[in-house]
Amino acid sequence: MTKQVADVLKERKQSLRGAKELAVTIYRVIEGMVPKAKAVREFLEQLAKLCADNGKPLRWTTPLGLPVINRYHEPETEIVSVSLNGRRRRVKLTVGDRDGIDKKQAANAVTANFTHSVDASHLQLVALAAANKGIEMLSVHDCFETVAPNVGRLGGIIREQFIRLHDLDLLNGVRE
Repeated sequence: MTKQVADVLKERKQSLRGAKELAVTIYRVIEGMVPKAKAVREFLEQLAKLCADNGKPLRWTTPLGLPVINRYHEPETEIVSVSLNGRRRRVKLTVGDRDGIDKKQAANAVTANFTHSVDASHLQLVALAAANKGIEMLSVHDCFETVAPNVGRLGGIIREQFIRLHDLDLLNGVRE
């Protein structure tokens, strides 16, 4: 979030001093407004770290049965010497992955990955329900579109499927 705050300050031609403190304050305020979301984030991060400590990735299955594996490895790199415009350059090149799980990266990514998997489930549920009602739709990321006469019906489907999805215990399928 610090980068986002700094980008806005740069855009407004203001000093970057205090950007990190502002980002931390914003983050803390948001967490105070949604304590359950914070608790879920902390839970997922703890699970990801625990799994990484045991050399395993955290995994879960979406409500529609798609397996998700939160696997991150530190890159294995080599320094390669190349010639560019008559000058020698040394370049770091990733050639593979090291053994073991990158604990920090796994913990940092797990909440976003879990959220994206839930969003993908919502999209699938909407698409299936719309198809069952004979509604043709288009989706780009998390935006749903259809022809004007079907907008109201599709809007109802979107809300119904959102409620259906979030009535489930979405954390139940999280495991090592």
